Amino acid sequence: MILKGDREMPQSIFIEPTTGRVYELDQSPYFAIEAIFNHQNFWINMDPKREIDMINLDFREDSTGEWEYVMI
Repeated sequence: MILKGDREMPQSIFIEPTTGRVYELDQSPYFAIEAIFNHQNFWINMDPKREIDMINLDFREDSTGEWEYVMI
């Protein structure tokens, strides 16, 4: 997943790593997001059964408790 705002992306997208195919979040074949990582940390979704359109993707500044970071 590449989040909008990062690297001048106008919208968040998924890139399927096995095919390189690009999906918009609402058109993706994925049902949920279990974890997200970048070069600084690894975040776990505390409610992985929640559908993608219901997930708070602001995991870096999460105040809702939806995401738990691994690295301190």
